[in-house]
Amino acid sequence: MRVQFEFTAEELFDASRRLAAHWKRDETFRWQTAAAFASIAALTAFFLADGAAIRRLVFGTVGGLLGALLGWLLGPQRYRKVLRAESRRAFAQMQSPVCAVALDPVELRIEQDETATLHPWHTVTEIVEYPDCFGIYTRHRYGVIVQDNAFANREERNRFVTTVRERIAATRR
Repeated sequence: MRVQFEFTAEELFDASRRLAAHWKRDETFRWQTAAAFASIAALTAFFLADGAAIRRLVFGTVGGLLGALLGWLLGPQRYRKVLRAESRRAFAQMQSPVCAVALDPVELRIEQDETATLHPWHTVTEIVEYPDCFGIYTRHRYGVIVQDNAFANREERNRFVTTVRERIAATRR
C-alpha cells in the first residue's frame, strides 16, 4: 500500500510543528529561552546596580525572575518563528515537494527528494490521528505527517491507517 502527495511550504511548517509538539521539543525550547533570558537579565541587573553586594544580589535576582518570565512568555512565538524560517529554507532547497509513504511488509518506506528512508516495523511506535491528518512516529524521533487530502476518499485513508496499526501490533506480539 502506498500514498503519494504534494505539499506546500505551509504544510511543511505544520508537519514540523506537529512533530516537534509530539516530542515536546517546543517545551524544551521554551525552557531554554526562559533560562537564557533569565541569565542575561540577572547578570545585567547585577552589574548595573550600584551599592552593597546584597542590593546587587536582590536586583540580580529580580532581574533574573523578570527575564525568566519574559523568556517563558516569548518562547512559543520565538520557536514558531524559528521553525517557520527553517521550514521555508528546507522547502526552498527541495527539488520536488512530493512525499511518498509506502507500507512494505517489513518496513515503513518514506520517499522524498529522491531519497528513501526505511524504518523497520519494530521501530515504528505509534500512529496518531489528528482532525486533518495523521502522524506515524518511530522510536528514533522520526515521523511523517500524512494529510487527509492525500487520499481519494475516507475509506482509503481508514484502510491505510488500519494497515499501519496492524503492522505495529504485529511487531509487539
